[in-house]
Amino acid sequence: MSVNHVLTRSFKTGNNAAVVAEKTVAVDSESVVPALTISDGEDDHFEAWQVDISRAKTIFMQSTKDVTICTNAPEAPSGAPDQTIELLANQPIIWAYGDQESCPITADVNSVYITNGSGEDAEIDLVAGHQ
Repeated sequence: MSVNHVLTRSFKTGNNAAVVAEKTVAVDSESVVPALTISDGEDDHFEAWQVDISRAKTIFMQSTKDVTICTNAPEAPSGAPDQTIELLANQPIIWAYGDQESCPITADVNSVYITNGSGEDAEIDLVAGHQ
C-alpha cells in the first residue's frame, strides 16, 4: 500500500511575500522514529531505523537541539560509524528522490546512535520512505 510523503519548502522575502514549493512522493514503505526524547548528556543512544539506500525515496530528520547521529555503530573508540551527521537544532534535513542535492544518507542504515550534549533534552524525528 502506497503512502504519500509531502515535502513543503517555503521562503519569505523582505516584504513578507511567501514562496512555497511542494512535492509529493509516493512511497511503498516507511521507517519512522517519531518524537524520540534524547536526554541531555546521553551518549550513543541506540535506536533501530532502517534506510535501504537503493530504495530510498524520502529522508526527513529533525531535532529541537543540536545532536550527533552516527549510523550503524557508535563513535570511536567503541565503534566506527558508516556516517556521522551533525543535526542542528530546528534545521531539518529534508530530501526526496530527484532533488538537486544528493541523498544525505550515504549507505544502508540498520540503526542510529544519537548523542546529545546540547545542555537540554532533544526531541528527534526520523523518517525514511522507500519504493
